[in-house]
Amino acid sequence: MTGFFEIHIQGDGFTSNPNDVYFFIDGVRQPVISTNDSDIYIRVESQSIVNTTDVNFYIDPMGTPAGFNIIEAGGIRLNEI
Repeated sequence: MTGFFEIHIQGDGFTSNPNDVYFFIDGVRQPVISTNDSDIYIRVESQSIVNTTDVNFYIDPMGTPAGFNIIEAGGIRLNEI
């Protein structure tokens, strides 16, 4: 797999400080491209990831946003576009 991927998370009440957003795939923290009250964009740099259930996401100090436990339990699959 080549290139990078971008994950877009929508919601409300997020932080505007990217240092407060923690998104891990396979134990590797992925960098936050940008964040505001309603959108978080994450760049996935672990290019070898195709399919994983090791996904963790939380925002300091609010914790894991409601509903994200479905992603953590089911995992993600990345597809190049």
